[in-house]
Amino acid sequence: MLIESGVGNGKLAAVDENNRLLTNSISMPFEHYIAKDFQNTFAASFHAVPNPGQVTVGVIANTAPDKKIVITRIMLQALVSGGTALPNTSSFFTLETNAEYSVGGDAVKVSNLSSGSAVAAPVRAYDNNPGLTAQPEVAYRVFALQGQPLDIQTTGNVIILPGKSVAIGYQSDQTNGGVIANVSFVVVDAE
Repeated sequence: MLIESGVGNGKLAAVDENNRLLTNSISMPFEHYIAKDFQNTFAASFHAVPNPGQVTVGVIANTAPDKKIVITRIMLQALVSGGTALPNTSSFFTLETNAEYSVGGDAVKVSNLSSGSAVAAPVRAYDNNPGLTAQPEVAYRVFALQGQPLDIQTTGNVIILPGKSVAIGYQSDQTNGGVIANVSFVVVDAE
């Protein structure tokens, strides 16, 4: 049995003797699909100097009223000195939700990963210990290693809703060096 396309293009689909529709499919990663069809894959690199206690490495806010920011990968790295040597149980990175930017820090350029694309990300991003309003909620905590990058594949489970933000913090007793966070994300419709 053959089923003809209803759009008038003359294409047919076959049904076998067991009443199964025969199909063909192509599989690709979510990020590749968003990049290929919409050029909505982005990255931002954040840095801060450690200071005893908590510093905010970076904050990223969704400014679009009708889009979601889906974080797909976070890479963290600490190159620090002064204080307790890494790794130790008192030095860790955090991913914080409900962390709204208030003041300070430096604006971060967000890059489109589709080379040459003019599509801009609907986000505001700051690094270098910006101030935050409200009390953020810690969603993740990852212990820091000296110089070794920590690669977190979030598989899209970190989503920034319209008007909301997330921050990456670093808790330690170090006083010198630097900590970085590289965040890759895609922008999708809110529905």
